[in-house]
Parts: sequence; C-alpha cells; structure tokens
Amino acid sequence: MLDDKFVPQFNITLKCNMYHICQYCYVKEQGSKFPENVDIRGFETLLNWFSMLGVDEIILLGGEPTLYPDFEGILRILEKRGIYCRLFSNGTYSRKIEELISEYGCIRTIFFHYDESYFNHSEGIREKFFRNLEGAFKANKKLWLRWNINRLDADSTK
Repeated sequence: MLDDKFVPQFNITLKCNMYHICQYCYVKEQGSKFPENVDIRGFETLLNWFSMLGVDEIILLGGEPTLYPDFEGILRILEKRGIYCRLFSNGTYSRKIEELISEYGCIRTIFFHYDESYFNHSEGIREKFFRNLEGAFKANKKLWLRWNINRLDADSTK
C-alpha cells in the first residue's frame, strides 16, 4: 500500500496478453476457479457499497485490466461515482485505451509493470509500451514503474 487509507482492489478480468511471459503471475492459476470477467452490475453494486463507506479510490487489477470487454463502462461508473482509481497495467494497451486513459480523470495513477521479456514477445511491443508511458505522462497521470525481478534477472552476471 502506498498510504494508510483503505483502497479496495478489483481484479476486473483474468485476461492477459502476457500470461506466458510473467513466470510469477498469480492470476494464471485463477482461470478455472473464477469467471474470466467481473460482472459489471456486481462491480457497480460493490462500488456503491464502498462509496457509502467513504471509499473514494480503488485499484484496478487483472490479468490486464485494460482487456476488460467494457473497460470504458468501468471508467464511466467510476466517473459517475466520483471515485478515483490506480490502474495496474503491463502498458501494452491499444491506442483506443490510451485515449480513454487520457480522457477519464478518474484514472489518477498508473502502475506500469515493466518486464524486459515483454519486448521479445512480439514486434512493436517495446514501442507500444513506451508510447503508452509517454501518453500517460502527457495526460498528467501519476506514474509508477514496477519492475519484478525474477530468478533469471537476479542470477544474471551481465
């Protein structure tokens, strides 16, 4: 936690475009136990309840939360309730999502999960990651870069 206030976390989707890359991913194991996507009506009901308790900020997680089928719907609900969010992302989202992130003020903070192995995943991922990082910066979002060290990184003698 970055502060001492209560900030609920919502895994809105188990979908991720980097499952086979992140060796440490806890979400991979959840696929058979839970629905792939949160029900948006259930999300809104929980958000209403938390709002009545005075919660004014949540954390959006996944998988990759920007892959939620109605990501804009989630943002509209947050805007309507005046609730802010911290978004955790691998930073490889589409231009449409980049535009939504810039447009919606409910997203104040973005945690970019940086993993060097992403960039070997497919053509253009490095450029997309850094384009999205720059876009979020230009949209005046508070940015955090999260880098997980795995055994291979720690054992490197480079």
